[in-house]
Amino acid sequence: MPRHLVILVLLLPSVLTTDAADLRIDGMRPAAATNALNFLRDRLEYVKEGSASSSRADDAAFLLERHLIQSGYNSPEVTWSLPNKTTILLTVDPGDRSTLGKVRVEGMTGPLAEEVRTQIQSAHKEVKRLLVEESVPYLPERNAEALANATNLLKSKGYWDAAVTLPTPERDAATGAVTLVASAQPGPLYHLAPPVILERGTPNQELNTSLADPKVDPKVDLVGEPATTTEINLIRATVEKHYRKNGFQFAEVDMEILHKDGSTQLTFRVTPGRQFRVGNFEIVGNEEVKTRRIAERFDEFPGSKYNADKVDDRIKQLFGTGAFQTLRLDPFPTEDGIIDFTLHVKEGKPEGYYAHVGAGSYEGFILGGGYYHRNIFGNLWNFSTGFEISSLGLLGDVRVTDPWFLGRDMRFTPRAFLLTRSYDGYDKFEGGLGTSLEWDVNEYYTIALELQNSFVSVSSDGIPTAELGPNNYSLTTLGLRQVYDRRNDPILPSRGYYLELETGLGLAVGDGDISFSRIEGQLAAFQPVIEDVSHLAASLRGGMIIPSGDTEELPIDLRFFSGGANSVRSFTERDLGPKASSGDPRGGEAYWTANLEYIHTIKGPLRGVVFLDAGTLSPDHSQFGEGVIKYAAGLGLRLDLPIGPVRLEYGHALSPDEGDPSGAFHFAIGATF
Repeated sequence: MPRHLVILVLLLPSVLTTDAADLRIDGMRPAAATNALNFLRDRLEYVKEGSASSSRADDAAFLLERHLIQSGYNSPEVTWSLPNKTTILLTVDPGDRSTLGKVRVEGMTGPLAEEVRTQIQSAHKEVKRLLVEESVPYLPERNAEALANATNLLKSKGYWDAAVTLPTPERDAATGAVTLVASAQPGPLYHLAPPVILERGTPNQELNTSLADPKVDPKVDLVGEPATTTEINLIRATVEKHYRKNGFQFAEVDMEILHKDGSTQLTFRVTPGRQFRVGNFEIVGNEEVKTRRIAERFDEFPGSKYNADKVDDRIKQLFGTGAFQTLRLDPFPTEDGIIDFTLHVKEGKPEGYYAHVGAGSYEGFILGGGYYHRNIFGNLWNFSTGFEISSLGLLGDVRVTDPWFLGRDMRFTPRAFLLTRSYDGYDKFEGGLGTSLEWDVNEYYTIALELQNSFVSVSSDGIPTAELGPNNYSLTTLGLRQVYDRRNDPILPSRGYYLELETGLGLAVGDGDISFSRIEGQLAAFQPVIEDVSHLAASLRGGMIIPSGDTEELPIDLRFFSGGANSVRSFTERDLGPKASSGDPRGGEAYWTANLEYIHTIKGPLRGVVFLDAGTLSPDHSQFGEGVIKYAAGLGLRLDLPIGPVRLEYGHALSPDEGDPSGAFHFAIGATF
């Protein structure tokens, strides 16, 4: 064997067995040293891959010193040594540390001043902490970002001349805490002037008028309002939408903003481009869903000016059926001003089963389940059947919904149902058929026509039979329901208002024939107190049923009942109002209920609520509003979930009459109103 080859073989094992460096820290508490090594693990990986050397040790000392500074230490010193060939020892003298103390804002008061303070504080809290200290490190270089964020916040609220400065911070030598006292000078609050839209240099009189006159378009009634970024962006979006809905899909909109003398002038310079009209729609990819059923959603568009928002709305409607996994619309503009479209469809699994469990202070344990199919016969008809069992009884329901009845934006739903209930004083059985036809007049206003026929059997469980009214009868009702909904969220609203009005006629034929008319309405409003933190909610509800005969001839199950988790909360469910000779609730012909709530965020989805309730239930419709008014006040906790709030509340009676409860606990799922 050649001599040089022998030497290479002898040296090779020493090269392959080079020891990795062992990194140790001295001068820090063991927990802090371990945390520091974990924090720097990725950056120190290359240091520990090779043997201990002066270059690797110097790099490790630099990284540790830098991160000590980022943890608030003012002048840390880190020296290194090599105790042996495999160990790097870092010796730390951290020195004193600066932490973020109190943050105050001068020159402003109220919620906006608190938001400014939070912006300044957050800029420091965003720093990743190296060590285990709970206190937030104070880093002077973060002040510039903090002041910029605070200033931009004020400007976004309409204070466009705002300035936030930070005089020399005060540091407590004993504790190291640094107090920040920011000086906020908001200046005047700017308000929006009527915007100007210039189309190719010429004023667009139609759009100028629309944006300046709330009677033309109340949704953009912003002239004279504070010039916040939210309102400015809303006006810009309105201008862009105006051109899109008139076929100018590729319009270029440039916005100029001038803040002067407390007024904000918006000038839009628009280059509309070519006006497009809608061509043909091609549907591809569908298998089970009939092509015609999809295509008819777009029948009204060919030949019309291209309105991107309306077309997108039809896509959302199709997706909302639950029958599709994805829907993608590809436009193909042509040289002659026509846009053709191809809708790519990917269907989802149309059917499935569901189950749910729950509980309520009135219903007790709740168990339910069912089956659904979103695409019966390929027509996108929604079939569902389900049941629910609770301590009150059983509910079974079968229904089919055509989301576009006769090809229009109307939902037609025939249904069959079976219901049993065990109320205080009586039991009820009802089974029958019903239909409803709903029409969304616009995005806020919905009208529903409802027709139902059922057989009802009522039996006494304490209430004398004579006070129940008819025991067995056929019930036919025709009703009209109107809803106007401007809430920001239908499940967990915090802003906006809601109006509902139901009117109807009915006929009960059986043990005693009686006809009746019925009206019931509700107004609810929601107003933020501190944005994203707390809000007020208020509701006023009332109703009246007018029978053709005496009250005793009206079936008990058609009467109104009051009290409970969604009414006056010092009473248990249905316990407010007239009583039968047995002491059980017997209902009435007229009622009203008022609720006022203050809801405040505690942490995450957990909310606290303070509420006031008032209401009355009259035995005769002619005495509407004349009964004794019951008042309640209370506290509660709510856990906001996607299905609605889970509520635990206690209502205390204010000035109860003899025999009234002093209060009641309620556990319920769903909003009060």
